[in-house]
Order: sequence, then structure tokens, then C-alpha cells
Amino acid sequence: MDKRKLTVLEIPYDATVYAPGPRELDLYRREKVYETAGLPVERITVSYDHEKHPADKDTFESQIALGKVIAGHASAAFQKGDRVLMTGGNCGPAVAMAGALRQAFPDKRLGLIWLDAHGDLNTPDTSVSGMIGGMPFGVCWGNSLPQWQEAVGLTPPFREEDCLLSDGRNLDPPEVEMLERSNVHYLDTEQLKDTERFAEVVRRIADQVDGLYLHIDADVLDGAYVPDHKTVEYNGPGMDDVKRAIDTVMQTGKVLAYAVVSVYFPNGKPGKDISARSGSELVKQGLLGWKE
Repeated sequence: MDKRKLTVLEIPYDATVYAPGPRELDLYRREKVYETAGLPVERITVSYDHEKHPADKDTFESQIALGKVIAGHASAAFQKGDRVLMTGGNCGPAVAMAGALRQAFPDKRLGLIWLDAHGDLNTPDTSVSGMIGGMPFGVCWGNSLPQWQEAVGLTPPFREEDCLLSDGRNLDPPEVEMLERSNVHYLDTEQLKDTERFAEVVRRIADQVDGLYLHIDADVLDGAYVPDHKTVEYNGPGMDDVKRAIDTVMQTGKVLAYAVVSVYFPNGKPGKDISARSGSELVKQGLLGWKE
């Protein structure tokens, strides 16, 4: 008897600051989005002692505290054979998800497909804003912050050549330089829209790894789809473009972990219902891929 299930980790934070709804997580539950995968669902609302951390500031210490909890839940699920979906939160918890995969599959070669309007590969030395959410993709393949990697079990980090960034239409100059010096794959907006080109690179990575983590920051979508996003970017791919990209990755049959994050922000900007619907469509598309 197949006892696999879908473990859903819901992150009720804006970065590491508790951010209650109404939000996209309420929509996902109400409309039974998680059931799309056709698997029994275990939903875990991730909680850490955020009261011990500054109420208005995201710090590395709080990211590590939250990350340890996420990695613990996800690693346990992977070891039971579950598929793991992460929703809510922002990109910081991706380091914990990658660490959970490394803990659960220490002898496996693992890859990362990162769909985001930004590079998220700044380091504390290159970042102008100091925003931690602008660093996790790089941390996953070891460009900085080894203490973050070690705290969540991401040792060693993923290999550069097993990682893809797309569409990354707004990159800081230091991020462009790091990409050019690295072996990380990069596909711009037009290449993401080019189904054959995108599939070629995804297949190349999939063929050389044992498992994949597909991570999506909702701002990879054109700003019309996520109008209240904290770092909204226009002139990006449409919903159909991103859905095709999701299908391409899922069709490899190697996706173990999936995340759709950065959908909700308690910033008072209009358009939250539009963003929530966009998040729901992205989650469903990935879960349909797992079901198939």
C-alpha cells in the first residue's frame, strides 16, 4: 500500500515577522488547492519563537531559527517518502528546504530550479539594501554565509552546475558578475518563454541529478499578476509562460520539493486578491504535475 502523502509547510511570516491573514494561505485551504496532487495532505503551520526576535526586523539569527524548524519538518517528510510543498513566507526559507533535502538524501546529487524576477544571490558584502531575501539562492550553492548553510544541514551546498536561475530580469551589477564567474545556469525572460530553450537546460540539469527542488518567487510573474508585491517587477512573463516552465520541470519526474512564496505582504497595497489568485494558480500547476 502506497503511504506517500503531500506534506505542506505553510509559513505564516513576512520574512521572519509573524503576518496573519487574511492571505493566500486562507484561499488555498478554502478552495482545497493542496488536494490537487491527488495525495493525502498533511498541513503543518510552521511556528518558531518569533517573539524572541525583533518584531520589525529580519535578521540572520531569526532566519536561522525559523530555518531549523522548517528543515526539521521537511527532512522528516522526505525520509517518509512524502512530496513537500512550501507556501507562504518569502525566499529565505528556501535555504532550509535545500538543507532538508541534503539531510534526507546525503548521498544524492540535488538540483535547484529558481524562478524569480531577482537573482537573490547577493552576499552581505555586495548587497546595498542588506535585505536577507536577496541572498538565499546564492547561499544554496555556497557563495556566502556558510553558517546559514550549516545551521539547516546544507553541507555541502548544491553544485553550481546543478542550479538554474530564470528569469532574473532585475539583477544588481554584482549579481551579474557572480553569475558570469560561476557555473550556475541563467536564462533570461525571453529564454524562459522559449519552451524548447528552457526545456533543454532543465533536462540537462535533471539528467545529472537525482532530485530537484523547484522554487518560485511569485514576482517572476509580470507585475500585473502580483500588483501588491513588495518587489514588483513589470515586463515579465505571463501566467501561461510560467505554467509552461513549471510543467517542464515537473515532467522530469525528479521534483522532490516545490515552493511558491512571496505572495502575501502586509503592506496595505491594493491587489491582494489578484496576487492570491496568482499564487493559487502556480501552486495548482505544480501539484497537477506531481499528480501526472
